[in-house]
Amino acid sequence: MMDSHKPPQQQQQQTLSSSPCWQQIADALHDYRLMVDGAKDGLWIYNVSSDRYVVSEKDRQRFDFEPAQEAYSLATWQDLLHPDDAVQAVGAFVDFLEGSSDIYENTYRLRSRDGSYRWVKSHGIADRAADGTVVSVAGSHTDITSEVEQERLLYRLAYYDELTKLPNRTKLRRDFDSLKRDGMVFLFVDVDDVSYVNSVMGYDMGDRLIQEIATLFNSRYSEQHYVAKLDSDQFTVLLFDVPDLDQELRSLLEKVRSMAFLGDSGLHVTLSIGVAFYGPHGTSYEDLLRRANTALYYAKANGKDQYQVYQTAMENYAYMYVDNVKQIRKALAEFQFEMYYQPIVNSATGQIAGREALLRWNHPQRGLVPPGEFIPWVEQSRQMMDLEKWILDAVYRQYAVWALKERSGWFMSINLSARGLLANDLAGYLDYLTEAHMVEPGYVELEITETALLINAGQTLETLYRLHEKGFRIALDDFGTGYSSLHYLRTLPIDMVKLDRSFIRSVETVEKDRVIVSSIIDLAHRMGLTVVAEGVETPAQDRLLRELGCDLMQGYFYGRPEPVYF
Repeated sequence: MMDSHKPPQQQQQQTLSSSPCWQQIADALHDYRLMVDGAKDGLWIYNVSSDRYVVSEKDRQRFDFEPAQEAYSLATWQDLLHPDDAVQAVGAFVDFLEGSSDIYENTYRLRSRDGSYRWVKSHGIADRAADGTVVSVAGSHTDITSEVEQERLLYRLAYYDELTKLPNRTKLRRDFDSLKRDGMVFLFVDVDDVSYVNSVMGYDMGDRLIQEIATLFNSRYSEQHYVAKLDSDQFTVLLFDVPDLDQELRSLLEKVRSMAFLGDSGLHVTLSIGVAFYGPHGTSYEDLLRRANTALYYAKANGKDQYQVYQTAMENYAYMYVDNVKQIRKALAEFQFEMYYQPIVNSATGQIAGREALLRWNHPQRGLVPPGEFIPWVEQSRQMMDLEKWILDAVYRQYAVWALKERSGWFMSINLSARGLLANDLAGYLDYLTEAHMVEPGYVELEITETALLINAGQTLETLYRLHEKGFRIALDDFGTGYSSLHYLRTLPIDMVKLDRSFIRSVETVEKDRVIVSSIIDLAHRMGLTVVAEGVETPAQDRLLRELGCDLMQGYFYGRPEPVYF
């Protein structure tokens, strides 16, 4: 019996709320809300006719929906789309509403509450009226940001260079067929002497240099052309429709040559470029890469800082280059190099004052190979530092033996390359040899050339002063052949100048050369320097140089370079 004191409607609600059926519905709604709030995905429902867009609490928390509202319009969703995704996302949803499929799927980015964007995979199912039109769509938002970022990271690692962010060799190969066309020029570019920078300034600075070169290429070519990084210091540039290739490449070489890299270091570098043309030199990636690389070998062997266009005749040269590099590596491993020694005599006494150490390659098939033939290959194979350390150690060992046998007190002269002067550990390595072989620095003369000084004058000067302070003698070799020789007499910590053999050859027959030699000797003496004449071959040359007051003589007249037999 109903309570007669309560209104009929209130009595009916009390009856319903206490009934088992009502309790089951309430429990089901509670469980459903619990499942929605606890779900990994956000849920959404869109009613087409009322433009009512409802999202679950999870989406309201993580995306930039107004939290006080319970329902939104489709425009609210559009406003949260990433600008780069908006056209695609809206277009795909409109196509779904107008289409026949009951399944909706799309991927885009939505703005989070903190202003960042997160990737979502949106999935929905259509509810249709009897006439087939979509009444509403119910769906979910799955956050796939971490998966997308991981996928993009793997893609970047696979197809882009980590240091420069440029496409790598794999990406270039993949893109090549869609890029190639008539008029395309394939450039293989090498940054000259990056190994010097790595040795002298460290690999971090070498990486910075490559990044700065990449930035230059990117700003110059990325809009109309294609730039990729192939190797540690090598790039490929695909040029399209360049009206004057010669002018463009000369301009590029000049631009790099004149730039100061690495901030205050004032470092200057150059490029070597190999050129191949699509069509005449091949149509495949492999053919153009190989032929541009062949032209690059030729450019580097001919002095670097230049470009060379592929020619068939270069094939033999490239083969020789690769073969020589392999043979040099083998020669170092099998100790095929030998040291020869040429006497330097005192012009006043005729006695040996020193010996110059000269490198020879005792090739198993070719016999003795002079340095002029193989040193360029050694430098290009980037093994000069290994060879130079071997030379220094061999000369120190030999001098230690001579010192024990002869106790003569004469000095040993050793040529230093530009790379040797720029090596960070040169002074330390010489200290080690001094202690290991008990050879005092005063008995060691280090010869340098003006060419070596020009590569990095500041660093070289610093190294020479440090070595001179340790007691090493410093000699300026090939004096008189450069443009700045007199300047170096004033600024370098040198003890000796070596007159170039080109003056000595004609000193007895050409009056101007005799005057130059006489003037150099007089000037050097006024500065407290010793003068050595190189390439003395005749008694007349010997006699005249003595009369002019030259201190030391060297040449075939006194003895040829010879190996050591004890």
